[in-house]
Amino acid sequence: ELPMPNRIAVFFVFLLATALLAACGTAVSRKVGIEQSLASYEKALRWQSIGEAYRYLRPELQPAYLPPGIESIRVVGYEVLDPPVEVRDNVVVQRVEVRYVNRNTQVMKSFMDEQVWESDDDGKTWLRANPMPAFP
Repeated sequence: ELPMPNRIAVFFVFLLATALLAACGTAVSRKVGIEQSLASYEKALRWQSIGEAYRYLRPELQPAYLPPGIESIRVVGYEVLDPPVEVRDNVVVQRVEVRYVNRNTQVMKSFMDEQVWESDDDGKTWLRANPMPAFP
C-alpha cells in the first residue's frame, strides 16, 4: 500500500491525465466536424446547385429568396488557398478561390472567398457566419 503523500500524487496525476484526454477528444471531434462541413459545402457548390450551399449559412444570413440569376452559375473550380484556422473558440476562417461560368454568357470568372465558420455546439455543427459572396 502506498503512503498517503504518494496516493495523493497518483490521484492528481490521474485527474490531470483524464482532463488532457477529455480536451484532446473535444479538439478531435471539433476538427472532424469542421472538415465534414467544409467538404459538404464544397460539394454543394461544385456538384449540386448553388442554392444548396445557402443552407450552410447561419439562419439569420439565409435569404428568403435566392439572388436572381444564381441558378445560371456553375462552379467549375474550388481551391483552398489557406486551410481552415481556428481564430477563436469555435470560429474558423478559410480562404478559397472559386472559379465559375455563367451558363448564359459562357464567360469564366473567379474570386477569392474568405469564409468564416462558427459552431454553437462545440464543434458538432458548423455554419457559415459571413454572407455568401456575390458572383460578379
